[in-house]
Amino acid sequence: MENNTKIYESNKVYSEIFGVINAFGPKYINKLPNNLYSFFNERRDKNYNPKYNFSDSLYNQNITKEALSVICMIHLKYWCDEESEKDNITRILYENEENKKKNVKNLFENKKDDSLNNINDITNNDSEKINNIDFKDNKLIKNDSLLERILVKIKKLLWR
Repeated sequence: MENNTKIYESNKVYSEIFGVINAFGPKYINKLPNNLYSFFNERRDKNYNPKYNFSDSLYNQNITKEALSVICMIHLKYWCDEESEKDNITRILYENEENKKKNVKNLFENKKDDSLNNINDITNNDSEKINNIDFKDNKLIKNDSLLERILVKIKKLLWR
């Protein structure tokens, strides 16, 4: 079942990519290698045909991140005519990757701090429990209140 879901999601991404390519029109389709255009056409979900409005950003049009990533790479590799535009896109991709690395690093640092706090809490709780225990004559004796010990004895007597 999980494998079918992944295939469906992949086909959805291919449909989105195919839809964007077609929305740009023949000028951009012709810049792509035929086998790349055919690849997306063959693997897309034929029942899912998204339409895009270029008066709004693709990012705001419910398109998957995977499709946006592929479209970005297609734009960089096949549709950019000017070297300055390629450099600008490459710089943005690099900055995004660096920001992602920083976020992951911060996430793990925060998790590490939380884990240490949890360990300290557990250790403090355990040491409180340990403080309630004495060793007398090589026997473990728990220091409960007198009332608790009496209640335990009564329960033992009742359950006999």
